[in-house]
Amino acid sequence: MPGFGRVFFMERIAIQGGYGVFHELAAHKYFGGEEIEILPRETFRDLLSSLKQRKSDYGIMAILQCSRYFDQFPQIRLIESADTALSAKEISDKQLSNIGAIASRLAANKYNLDILAEGIETNKMNYTRFLILTENGKSVSASEINKSSIHFALAHKTGSLSKILSILSYYGLNLEKIQSMPIIGQDWEYQFYVDLEIDDYDLYKKSLEAIKPFTSGLGIMGEYVKGSVYFE
Repeated sequence: MPGFGRVFFMERIAIQGGYGVFHELAAHKYFGGEEIEILPRETFRDLLSSLKQRKSDYGIMAILQCSRYFDQFPQIRLIESADTALSAKEISDKQLSNIGAIASRLAANKYNLDILAEGIETNKMNYTRFLILTENGKSVSASEINKSSIHFALAHKTGSLSKILSILSYYGLNLEKIQSMPIIGQDWEYQFYVDLEIDDYDLYKKSLEAIKPFTSGLGIMGEYVKGSVYFE
């Protein structure tokens, strides 16, 4: 009688950049000991397209800042590139001299490069956040949700934002981030993007109903479990 085997599905993780980029390091840290397949993509648009077309299961996106470190080296000319790890790979492949790349230790090891300096970020207390995106991920129950990203529009009127913040505070929600952008084609109207920390999901939903009459285009970009994976 034939035995029954187990079928394992390897998660496909799209990253912006090549092998060895910080996104790959974030993927291995986030997914722990799981066996994953890294799918490099040249641009963020390519990454999102791979998710939409179900060619990947998750995507990882981020921004890193460390330009101030080079103020002490005026002789070094900074050149922007599409990806840090691909820059490291090019140096290795072409055996370039007098050229360096800002990249991860993973990239240095992968492409056999010497590390000249570490921890060159501008703000030592700063950290890079990575977004784990998916089109068909596992669902999260309301009791597990502890963070939300919402957006809404407000007219440029005195007290309009203050009113929204007061309502959110009344319902016990903590603002982790708020960002505004002018709405193109609509003078003096602004779109706000807000990250909320949630202790009580029911109160959170009531708060959205409470602010709805004072906003336009209120929407939820995501409700999820806040990540807690850190790495250097």
